[in-house]
Amino acid sequence: MCAVRFVILGGGCYGSFYAKQLLLARDAAAIRLDEIIVVDHDLECQARRDVPADPVLTFDTRDWDDFFDGYMASLDPSSDDQIVPPPFTPHLA
Repeated sequence: MCAVRFVILGGGCYGSFYAKQLLLARDAAAIRLDEIIVVDHDLECQARRDVPADPVLTFDTRDWDDFFDGYMASLDPSSDDQIVPPPFTPHLA
């Protein structure tokens, strides 16, 4: 069985909110969650400050194009990964 990853595009207010909600859902056993990747080029993005540290939470500072080049090339076709785009730019994802 593949690991379930959630990729959150952007670590600002929306990304912080989504990461916190995913961790709460995991803690309530509502979802299976192996990793959350927050993709934001800002080393000091809001999510780094606001989301409590957790072993499943990682950050990637590449821009979205560079991130997705590597991510998609290594993605298992049977993956259950979920991509969480910003609500105001889902067309960019």
